[in-house]
Amino acid sequence: MAESRPTFSNDHDACGVGFIAQLGGPASHAVVERGLGALKRLAHRGGVDADGRSGDGAGLLTAIPKTFFRKAARVDGIKLAEEFGVGMVFLQPGQETQAVRTLRAAVSKCNLSFLGWRTVPTDPSILGPRSSESLPLVRQCFVAPVKGSVNFETSSFDSSDFELQLFRLRHELEANPDAGYYCSLSARTIVYKGLLTPEQLAPFYSDLSDPEFVSPFVIFHQRYSTNTQPSWSLAQPFRFVAHNGEINTISSNRRWFQARAATLRRGLGMSADARLLQPGMSDSASFDNALEALVRRGSSVAESALRLVPPAWEHDEHADPELRQFLAHSAPEQEPWDGPAALIFTDGQVVGAKLDRNGLRPLRYTLTSDGLLIVGSEVGITDLSDKRIVERQRLGPGEMLIADLASGTFFRPNEAARLVDVEKSSDARTIIQAEDAAAPVPADANRFMAAFGWTEDQFRMLYQPLVEQGQEPLWSMGDDAPPAFLSSLPRPLWDYCKQRFAQVTNPPIDPLRESHVMSLDIYLGKNAELNSPLLDAGQMKTVADAVSPIHCIDITFEAEGGVQGGNQLLEKISQEAIAAVAGFPGAISISDRGLSDKRAALPALLAVSTVWRAMVEAGAWNVPLIVETGQAFDTHHIALLVAAGASAVHPYLAMSLAAVADLNGPARYRAGVEKGLRKVLARMGISTIGSYRNSQIFETIGLDAAVCERFFEDAGQTLGGKGLDDLLSDCLSCHAAGFGSSTAEFRDAGLYRFRRTGEQHASSPELVRRMHRYIKSPTPENHAALSVLSGERKNVAVRDLLELRPAQPLSLDEVESEVSLLSRFSTQAMSLGAISPEAHQTLAIAMNRLGGRSNTGEGGEDPNLYYDHPEANNRVKQV
Repeated sequence: MAESRPTFSNDHDACGVGFIAQLGGPASHAVVERGLGALKRLAHRGGVDADGRSGDGAGLLTAIPKTFFRKAARVDGIKLAEEFGVGMVFLQPGQETQAVRTLRAAVSKCNLSFLGWRTVPTDPSILGPRSSESLPLVRQCFVAPVKGSVNFETSSFDSSDFELQLFRLRHELEANPDAGYYCSLSARTIVYKGLLTPEQLAPFYSDLSDPEFVSPFVIFHQRYSTNTQPSWSLAQPFRFVAHNGEINTISSNRRWFQARAATLRRGLGMSADARLLQPGMSDSASFDNALEALVRRGSSVAESALRLVPPAWEHDEHADPELRQFLAHSAPEQEPWDGPAALIFTDGQVVGAKLDRNGLRPLRYTLTSDGLLIVGSEVGITDLSDKRIVERQRLGPGEMLIADLASGTFFRPNEAARLVDVEKSSDARTIIQAEDAAAPVPADANRFMAAFGWTEDQFRMLYQPLVEQGQEPLWSMGDDAPPAFLSSLPRPLWDYCKQRFAQVTNPPIDPLRESHVMSLDIYLGKNAELNSPLLDAGQMKTVADAVSPIHCIDITFEAEGGVQGGNQLLEKISQEAIAAVAGFPGAISISDRGLSDKRAALPALLAVSTVWRAMVEAGAWNVPLIVETGQAFDTHHIALLVAAGASAVHPYLAMSLAAVADLNGPARYRAGVEKGLRKVLARMGISTIGSYRNSQIFETIGLDAAVCERFFEDAGQTLGGKGLDDLLSDCLSCHAAGFGSSTAEFRDAGLYRFRRTGEQHASSPELVRRMHRYIKSPTPENHAALSVLSGERKNVAVRDLLELRPAQPLSLDEVESEVSLLSRFSTQAMSLGAISPEAHQTLAIAMNRLGGRSNTGEGGEDPNLYYDHPEANNRVKQV
């Protein structure tokens, strides 16, 4: 008898997030209670440990209830000043004495006053084993401004100055490992969070149940850990933000933030060793750091959120003109932090919500007649049966809403332009259009192609389809050629780098259907803009005028100098870049046009990484870096150069050869590469090239650790292998192939099809023939012939490097039982969106029958809410 298909009343996604605010009304405990209730109703969106009682994290962010804290501080003999800040601190057991000593020293250094230290009432008995194992000491510290450090007149006390002082104090503390982790340190807001389930939050922190614990708003978050291990410090909310989703661009965002760090520290009056970006934190925590830094620098929280997570404004003709002007002014200085992201944020004075440009996470809001505003990742998170609803809506892609708590003003998504201060600029930005012009081809192009590392089969199978069809070539999935580090041929550095793909809950996007949110726009300083990072000869001349002066760095060296000459050039171009940016150039350019029979070219990727790092160290992160190279001809090459820090790339040899092939060749080549770049971005769920530049979102395979640490510190590394001298030696071998004899060795290297004198393949014609001969006639002679050929095969795959060694077998008593093993299987990491609802439902039934756990029906919820299938329900209840 066929089974009936289960009916699911709900499909679920990761992380529950939202806020509740009473607009224009007084602070109340009722708002806090609503927040706790909403959090409980989001329990199904969070992860729970196998012990059933340790959550991935839950928390609240509220305004500081001053009356409550004055009473609580008096119990501990602490008298609070008229204005005070509260720090919520997690300490390692046994470190309280050192933490107090560190805090006192930092408070004195920051010209503030330490008022006291409070033990926060908690109930550890309700925690699960995993939460208990990592339970910190939870403490609160009280700090006050010193007269003269801020405007201390009651009528005009500037809380922003005090907040900035507390911000500096926290960063002073974070530099000391004995200080603990500060969940919050503010005169406006406080965070109560932990490795808890939503039901445990209020019982664990009895403060939250006190009627005098009042607030005009509450931000709540239930965590579902996907890209970091759960911990007390990584529970949300953070100091400003609660976030549902992932930041796909986090690698680029962190690298850009670190590059700007020195400039930000100076603007914030902080010491040179202060760490604005906390190490070892989640993508959400890094976003919180970035938003906080912009706000403390003087931007409003609404402007800061728009700068960091702009809508897809580039091609939106209907966007508000003032908003477009604001975003256009910000774009050259700030790359987008791309989602998928649903963000809730506050600075203690306003509270807001925002979606990223793709809008792949849900946010809905409801407004009642008495000014109660509820925003959440789903509806039904609080009871409104006694309220009259006047507005119910959801946020669309890129949209933002803001609620001003004091005035009660509610800015809806279509009113974002009223929240920004548009800077009037008289400088018109020049958009440098593609001309598809090309320089003349060298007299013997084959020599140059060979010297730059091209092979004849790459030219024919990779490059020509771009020129002739405007498309990247089509391939089958199989590749039996060895990776570059196992190759017997000199392979260019590109071949050691592999593009990454989005994984887990941040799926790739469709570059065709979602092209309206994608952008290849590149900004060369504040005054010039490109439609893509691909430059032609005509654009190079225009760029030279638009961003003048351009300092050009030659990346060729005397071939007779050998590997040592290449190493010396790397040091030289680093020093030259530092010296060049001291003279305030409009741009830095690196070029290998000096290639000749006597001069070899450095690998362009090494040169870009070297120059970019030198520029950042010199504080010139905002100077455009242009690459002019004959080595790059494929989408992969252009993408790698941009990921390493290049603003734009002029593949002059590829452009010139395209012009020789056809008058429209350069235009088709450009179209093919730009389409390929969009696909590279889309594979990581990234929408803009600005968020991909300087990301190092690729993985190196078979490069020595020292090479990766020096040139690709944030790229993934798999296996060891070739060192810098080996790469330079291969570079010189390519140069010799082009100029070492009377004719160029521009040949089919057999990278894609077997060639007798080319690259080795796992499957050769002779191996297939002998295998067929043995299958037809399995004689000892045919078997021996096949075995000899198989044994002669060199290493062509990573698995060939493995050696199998016999060992003592395990006793069956030491092997985990089937019941125990299956109970630990879970589909938690597969959120709705990463896979379809149908796949979700099928996996849920299968996992529950196996005795495993699906991500549906967890968190203590009644399984009947999700399943209408008796057998599935019985299995869920058993688990």
